[in-house]
Amino acid sequence: MNKAIITVGLLFALGLSISSCGNGSKAEAPAAVENNTVAAGDNTAPYPQQNPADEVVENPTTLSWNKMEHDFGKVKKDSQNNYEFTFKNTGSNPLIINSAKGSCGCTVPEYPKEPVMPGEEGKILVTYTAGSTAGETEKLVTIDANTEPRTTTLKIKANVQ
Repeated sequence: MNKAIITVGLLFALGLSISSCGNGSKAEAPAAVENNTVAAGDNTAPYPQQNPADEVVENPTTLSWNKMEHDFGKVKKDSQNNYEFTFKNTGSNPLIINSAKGSCGCTVPEYPKEPVMPGEEGKILVTYTAGSTAGETEKLVTIDANTEPRTTTLKIKANVQ
């Protein structure tokens, strides 16, 4: 009996985690707090961390994008869809991308790990894996780099059939 209850609970939790990446889902898992732990029994909250977008950027540069939003149109359930966002470093300093993160696990960006020199172009490849829920969806990719502003947001859309 206990095994059945545990199994049902695990299946329910798994279903929730899979559906959290479903279409139209705007919710994101809370970010982990690093190096700010609370001792057992301590009722105080961890110190708030500074938003990386608020930090001063050293040697900032500027970018121009071919486009910052892409609509895949109609895609099949559980399909994998790729798009390359192209940018050009239009500033006078090398571009250094610190990170690129999708708004959920179904949106995975790949970005240049080496500096992109002034005048050169680069690409951000975004792979979107459609879920099993039909409907319109919108996902974001947030890029943290030595640009002003520090973060840039790219958007993808799809109509899952």
